[in-house]
Amino acid sequence: MLVPLAGPGRKRTVRQGHRTIRLPGGITVTVVPLTGTTPVKVLRAAAYHADLYLLWGETFAPPINKWEFRTPTGSGFYVGMSAALREELRAGVSLQQWSNRQERLDPRLAILIRRAGRPLDPELLRWCETFLIRQLWLRWTMLNTVSSCPTAGSRLTRHQLTYGLWLTERLLHLITGRILPAGAEGTPTGGPIREQLLRLVRTGGPMLTTEIVAVALKRGVPIHNHGDPHATVRRDLATRERDSRGPTRVRHTHIQGPSGRSTSLFYPAWMSRSEAVRAWRVRNNLPVPPPRRSRRSRRSRRRG
Repeated sequence: MLVPLAGPGRKRTVRQGHRTIRLPGGITVTVVPLTGTTPVKVLRAAAYHADLYLLWGETFAPPINKWEFRTPTGSGFYVGMSAALREELRAGVSLQQWSNRQERLDPRLAILIRRAGRPLDPELLRWCETFLIRQLWLRWTMLNTVSSCPTAGSRLTRHQLTYGLWLTERLLHLITGRILPAGAEGTPTGGPIREQLLRLVRTGGPMLTTEIVAVALKRGVPIHNHGDPHATVRRDLATRERDSRGPTRVRHTHIQGPSGRSTSLFYPAWMSRSEAVRAWRVRNNLPVPPPRRSRRSRRSRRRG
């Protein structure tokens, strides 16, 4: 059964089965199941004036030649911004590109996000798109190739960043908690060098620059294609992660390495510096100093 969907100039139709979820602030999230024989037409009808969209389904690595089978890489997403090509209905264009032409996505769901009447600022929309990609890359395979937007982030005010963080966090909880099928899990693979290095640190614990380079080369991360691998690690995990204007995913500090020289230690953001240094020294069978006693303030000493 087809249900009419209003649009300027002519009537549009979309298949029944899609659902709409409303968030505070006029944000509307529409979920469109992409099943059947004409998913592109269904998505083109439903994606009218959507600001952000996500395509979810089974992802595949591109075959070396056209005679080989595709290699599955688990469930994953493609995140896009529709406002750049509003007239062409970007969500339908991307679905046709990834599903039909490159054959890297077997789509299951389309998630369309819009704020009717009050469009989001283009720079804020770009930052929200990038932040969604950064957070989803930690658990899912992503077809996107860009995970930073320093120029757009530098133009946002503190109020816009606060609102963008609230919106993207609500969308992430909504997507993973209510929209995706129960039991859906991802196996993140591939992606830009920065995201692959970040996953190494978050899964492997505190690591020195030299340790990250050794593990990355062993796992086939092409960090030697862009100059000095050690400089690539420091640039991607320190400078670029710091300039992203979003929640920190990896932190770094300087410690004395086994050779006695100062070196960089990278560790997940949920660990404190003392926990990271202690975990690294224990893993390398190095002596661990006793924890420091907290210094009492003058007021607490007087009370005692």
